[in-house]
Order: sequence, then structure tokens, then C-alpha cells
Amino acid sequence: MDDAKQEHVAAAGWCTYAGIVTTTADDDLDFAKIKALLKRVEQDIDGAKNRVRYTMNGFVIAVGSAVTPLAKQAHATAKKIGKVPVDMGGTACKVPVASDYITKIENAGRAAKSVRRFAARVQAFCSKSHIAAGSSGNENSNPSSARRRDAQ
Repeated sequence: MDDAKQEHVAAAGWCTYAGIVTTTADDDLDFAKIKALLKRVEQDIDGAKNRVRYTMNGFVIAVGSAVTPLAKQAHATAKKIGKVPVDMGGTACKVPVASDYITKIENAGRAAKSVRRFAARVQAFCSKSHIAAGSSGNENSNPSSARRRDAQ
């Protein structure tokens, strides 16, 4: 993901994978790939571009809070990378320290639970709607036009 030449493309890759691990059941994830990505974060985060560092940090948090079988490895990665320096453009925004954030989620008993409930809701919605597999999604992309068609 950080092989991309453009910072925003690499950042989008890490962000996308974080979204995948937080919304996909553990049984459907490629643990070997995720482990390799955690190692890659450890090795590459210091030399990565600003936005990429931020999204790599977010990926570690996502794995640590949503992928139960890899939570310990993600926590170890988080401890190794420590506080990640990111220029937030003079705003009051802060970069979460991944190890602290994962611990906070674990202590609150929220790890994987709310994420999986959300994923189940999305899956249920998609199976009942035009977003289901095989649909391009374009047929009813505008809800108001769908209501007008239904009213006719």
C-alpha cells in the first residue's frame, strides 16, 4: 500500500485495509497477509510520508481492536511504533497512540463486539437491498427517484 508513489494513494490503501479488517468476520480474513502488513508497519512507518504514517497507525488500531486472533500481535506492533509523529497542519487534532488506544478499547470490553455488530447490520442491509452481490448498484442509486418509480 505504501508502494504507491503518491501519498494519498498509499494512505487510501492502508485506510481501506483498516476498513476491511473491521467489517469482515475473523474467519474470512487472511491472517498471514495481516501479520505481514503489521510487520511492514513496524519496518516502514518511520520513513513513510505524513498521511501514510497516520493511516498505518490507524490500521494497527483497527487490527488490535477488531481482529481477535491478532490482537496481541497488533498490540506488540503498537508498542514498537510508539507515538507516531504526524503533522496535523496546525490543528488541535492529535494522533492516537496505538497501544494506548487498543488498551482503552480492550478495557472497555468493546474490542471486536461493536465492529462485528455493525458488519452484521451492513451485511443484512446489503442482502435485502439493491447493493446485494451481482447488482451494479446503479439501478436505484438515487432513493428519491426509486420512490418516484414505486409511486407510478
